[in-house]
Amino acid sequence: MGRNMHKVDLTDNTPTESHSFKTLLEEYRVPIQRWMLRILVDLRGYHAFGTLCGLGIDDDIIFHTLELDHLNDRDVKQPQILEAFTERQRQINTLSPEVEGTLDRNIHWLAQRLKLTGTEQKILGFLVLTRNVRALSETLDSLGDLDQSRAERALATILEIPVKAITDSLRPDATLIAAGLMRVPSGEQRPLYRKLQLLGRLSEALLHEHSSPALLFRHFFQESTASTLTREDYPHVSQDISLMHGFLARALAQGLTGVNVLIHGPPGTGKTQLARVMAESLGARLYEVAIADRGGKSLPGIARFSAYQLTQNLLANQDTGLVLFDEIEDVFPQQGFNLLNLMGEETPGKAWVNDLLESNPVPTFWLSNHIDQIDPAYLRRFDYVLELGEPPQSVRAQALKQYLAPYPVRGHWLERAAATEALTPAHVERAARVIDHLTGEPSEVVEQALDRVFGNTLEAMGSRYSSPASQTAGPMTYSLDYLNPDEDLEALAQGMRQAGQGRLCLYGPPGTGKTAFGDYLAEVVDRPCIHKRLSDLLGPYVGQTEKAIASAFTEARRQSAVLMIDEIDSLLHQRQLDGKSWEINQVNEFLTQMEAFEGILIATTNMMEGLDTAALRRFDLKIRFDYLVPDQVRRLLEHLAEEIDEAAPDDDVLQRRIVRLSAVTPGDFMTVMRQLRLRGKATTRQALVDGLEKEMAAKQPRSNRPIGFVRN
Repeated sequence: MGRNMHKVDLTDNTPTESHSFKTLLEEYRVPIQRWMLRILVDLRGYHAFGTLCGLGIDDDIIFHTLELDHLNDRDVKQPQILEAFTERQRQINTLSPEVEGTLDRNIHWLAQRLKLTGTEQKILGFLVLTRNVRALSETLDSLGDLDQSRAERALATILEIPVKAITDSLRPDATLIAAGLMRVPSGEQRPLYRKLQLLGRLSEALLHEHSSPALLFRHFFQESTASTLTREDYPHVSQDISLMHGFLARALAQGLTGVNVLIHGPPGTGKTQLARVMAESLGARLYEVAIADRGGKSLPGIARFSAYQLTQNLLANQDTGLVLFDEIEDVFPQQGFNLLNLMGEETPGKAWVNDLLESNPVPTFWLSNHIDQIDPAYLRRFDYVLELGEPPQSVRAQALKQYLAPYPVRGHWLERAAATEALTPAHVERAARVIDHLTGEPSEVVEQALDRVFGNTLEAMGSRYSSPASQTAGPMTYSLDYLNPDEDLEALAQGMRQAGQGRLCLYGPPGTGKTAFGDYLAEVVDRPCIHKRLSDLLGPYVGQTEKAIASAFTEARRQSAVLMIDEIDSLLHQRQLDGKSWEINQVNEFLTQMEAFEGILIATTNMMEGLDTAALRRFDLKIRFDYLVPDQVRRLLEHLAEEIDEAAPDDDVLQRRIVRLSAVTPGDFMTVMRQLRLRGKATTRQALVDGLEKEMAAKQPRSNRPIGFVRN
């Protein structure tokens, strides 16, 4: 009669036997048999036996668990099965159902902390055993699919509890549901064990021996480790930290509810460490909500919300506690079209999530790598929202020095690596772990290994990494003496240092030192410099460019940085020449941000013609960087000759050639020096002049030669 047709359900509420089946049967034999017989006799589940059209249940395991193996005989009819069930029920009813096992002790600890009623404890124990004892879940299958009302009446009969007590215990505001211990999915009819779903990991936690309640609760949350950083490691958000500290200190002191802080930003920017830093500065313990089961499998969104609910309820009476809920992009339902709904996966309702954000007793840090998918109705319920973007260069430099201190990394390499905007302290920490076996190796070996680790990581994340070794330009150093602007740059830099603001448009031929002056100015005013190329701002979809422009200004404002935007001519077209509305919107967005920006903005362009006239009016100064004059070319050649220890020649022909170098830039010198290195040639004055003449010739307009076939 046994058909072994146990149904498989991929949800976490599928009955399993992860805990020792024999141990559970031995420990809970009487209550398990008692429940099974109430289902089979009192609820008439026996109708599924002894017929040709059963419900696909496994008769053998049910008969064996009830110690009625003789019913496996195919000749046994339904009346005989009922008679045997009834007799066995009479025998079981004479035995005490009370058990003091591992499950009961753990439920008792949970009940003490959550103030569970006796009925709630019985429901919880029944569902845990149903989840783990296959015979019990098979027996429940004999009842078929149930709606909510029938499920409550069936549960009342099985547990010998009044229906009203069961109904009250399954209300949304009752502890079992409100604390996140279980859910009652709405909608279609389901088998009883699927109608009442336990929180993932709950049955596993309640069936294991624990020496204390704290060890039991570690299945759902655990105290966070100490931070490896301090408040001084976040100078770019120091004002935000001060505001959050004051707000959270008052919330803890006054026991405020519904206190939520959202910290979002790219991976590796230090969001988790910042939450730990905040907790430590407040003298509060920080508890992290579980995001995966013990096997490492990620919990689904609704289960993580339930784990968060349980964490809040278990910690509600703690004096100085904070909660950390990480990777929340996985738990908030998508706006609009939601693929999860089509796949049959339940997602939380908006009212339910709103209530969750407004009633939590323990202040919570919510962390996310991105928030685009979070409905604005949720976002406005966070008390404080902080975007933790890529750290400024000073923070990157400090991280490089801290994590790479044991290794022979040279100062100029550290300085150039710190200029990589996409590099985060987390990247540096992991890279240090990768190269740990290279301790004792030469600097070049260690630096090359770090370049490879950083490059591979950032490339996978869609960012660029330029090896510091490849940035070495040679002996040429930056000096205002080798620029040819129409403005006194030294006086300008000192003036802007005092004013702390200004909007400059630097224009002129490529290589004349416009971008390098931006770096120089940042050093003079003692601020980090944020470089944005056109490729960093332009997006393929409508609205993306405007968002990137706003983000660049926000980043510069937050870091008190100099904002330098190259190739501005490709962005600030004359609007009257544009026929595309989105290009006009891009110009408007830039002008709006520019007007509101009170810091230092530098825009560079090689093509002044065609720039939007309204944009040009908003720049305080338009400074032209021109080609070097012959005297500057000569002095720069002399400077380089001293650097490479070459005696100055007295060749009149060479001097006349130098005078004729009329369209040369500092960038041309850099180009020629690189060419000489690649060719393995010495960097002599003669070689430099030869190379500069070729570079100057390449800039001359070529004759209009016909292309293709021509008729003679």
